[in-house]
Amino acid sequence: MQPFVVWKVKDREYKLKLSTSAILNLEGRYKTNLINLLDGTPSLAVMLDIVHQALQKYEHGIKEKESMEIYDAYLEEGGSQIDLLKDVVMQIFKVSGFFPKSVAEAMDEKLLEATDKIENM
Repeated sequence: MQPFVVWKVKDREYKLKLSTSAILNLEGRYKTNLINLLDGTPSLAVMLDIVHQALQKYEHGIKEKESMEIYDAYLEEGGSQIDLLKDVVMQIFKVSGFFPKSVAEAMDEKLLEATDKIENM
């Protein structure tokens, strides 16, 4: 398993992973275990907050506004909120130790099925 997620936007690769301190920070902010935030589709604000915190481990000093600008560039390149959830946020959770390998594999299958359904609408 890769130790971090690579999010490529505008020819730059960003490494993302939630550190323990970032997890505790987010749990304090949302007053719940982060897994609870995945019940349904999290808001864009929550997803970008998770991404911003995950950037801090390897991409030191990226400000919240900069992470929003990265997301805007991601959209301009054809990304979407669903793509962000599936390809970035869920992958951050996987590499940050939230799920055992068997659960992560099952999640990948379900995400693929959900994506296929959305694309065929």
